[in-house]
Amino acid sequence: MTIAATELTDEVEPIQPPELGALERRHELGQFLTPEPVADFMASLFETPWRELNLLDAGAGGGALSAALVRSLCTAARKPKAISITAYEIDSTMIEPLRVTMAGCQRDCARAGIQFTATVLHEDFIQAAVPMVWQELFAPPAPSFDDAIVIPPYRQIRRGSPAGLALRSTGRETSNDYLGFVALIVRLLGLGGGSVALPTGGV
Repeated sequence: MTIAATELTDEVEPIQPPELGALERRHELGQFLTPEPVADFMASLFETPWRELNLLDAGAGGGALSAALVRSLCTAARKPKAISITAYEIDSTMIEPLRVTMAGCQRDCARAGIQFTATVLHEDFIQAAVPMVWQELFAPPAPSFDDAIVIPPYRQIRRGSPAGLALRSTGRETSNDYLGFVALIVRLLGLGGGSVALPTGGV
């Protein structure tokens, strides 16, 4: 599912604290939602020479990392002319909060005179990226991103799971999502691109 920036809503509703079932689901998915101070710190690590920034947020959650980077760039001395974000999120319960966050980024950029577009993909990043990175038949062409901002999930990948099978098909099987995310992100970054990834144990 793709949600273009033009479909984002301006109606921002407060996000309720997660119920027990939501917490259990996040544990199952290896999710660690990022506190705002951590997101701001990660955004401060970026050195972005790009006049037009094409950003990958591979495990977006509610979009805290992308939002922190957009806030930083909107107040920078040398602002980019355009920002484009591609955000992947596997958890269906986080898609609407992510859309709301992207709408906020759109408003921030409009005030700063920066063009902004966002694509929200309700997909497993590993399953989506493997065919593109290894140029499988009928796969869409691999996009070239300038930068990536991500706290990858940390969970064991079951050998027979779709993500595990996808990684095995490349000959680069790994035991957990974290390593799979980082390996794929590095392959998707364009020449001269950089990435910021923070171990979940540091949050």
